[in-house]
Amino acid sequence: MLQLNILIDDSTKAVLCDFGLSRIKADATSRTVRTSGVTIVGSRYWMAPEQLLGGSPRKPCDIYAFGLTVYEIFANEIPLGHIDPADFLPLVVERNVRPERPVDEDAPQLSDITWELAKKCWAKDPKRRPTATAVCDTLSYL
Repeated sequence: MLQLNILIDDSTKAVLCDFGLSRIKADATSRTVRTSGVTIVGSRYWMAPEQLLGGSPRKPCDIYAFGLTVYEIFANEIPLGHIDPADFLPLVVERNVRPERPVDEDAPQLSDITWELAKKCWAKDPKRRPTATAVCDTLSYL
């Protein structure tokens, strides 16, 4: 789930899409890369570690992507976009590298609760990620 795939309708409701419209903005997020013997096709910056290793997308993968989308929205940058594609898989999967919290001046609206939720969403172990219901419950308190 990329920030580019979230549209706001006339009633200010968020609508998710992935119909190729986001490809208008050409960037390195949707290219095919072969690294460490694994071919990554798609938006690797939002892919859960188990997907990067070739696993099928499952609900916890969406939660992982949501957490990184939260980061992208508040930090206004691609999560881990500074990492070279050849180094991405070993750093994210093996070393568990995740984004660092932006400084307050760069993301003044990022609350501690939102930051902690994002961190829980991008846990390496899919079983440790919150459910969609738990995410919604947390967001309802904000």
